[in-house]
Amino acid sequence: MKVQDVIDLGFKTPGQLTAVLVKEGQQIRRGQLIARLDTKDYHLGVEAAEAQYGQLKDEVARLQKLYAMKSITGNDLEKAVSGLKQAGVKLTDQS
Repeated sequence: MKVQDVIDLGFKTPGQLTAVLVKEGQQIRRGQLIARLDTKDYHLGVEAAEAQYGQLKDEVARLQKLYAMKSITGNDLEKAVSGLKQAGVKLTDQS
């Protein structure tokens, strides 16, 4: 087998394979399904991302009130808003 005949695979979503749908040496087409992941790990990741996003959203709302009362600095609020944005990106990526 030539080196260019070997393809390294990577997945955006971690998890256990439940099925490999091709055999070694079999030619595949672009877009062809070659394996299936157990969806349990994926759904747990989505739930965790949703929980984190919800918690950070509540935290930002609380900090906005404190900022309006001049009890915290703008920097503290910006850090929380940035964390919320990052959690939103992670949630969008998971979904």
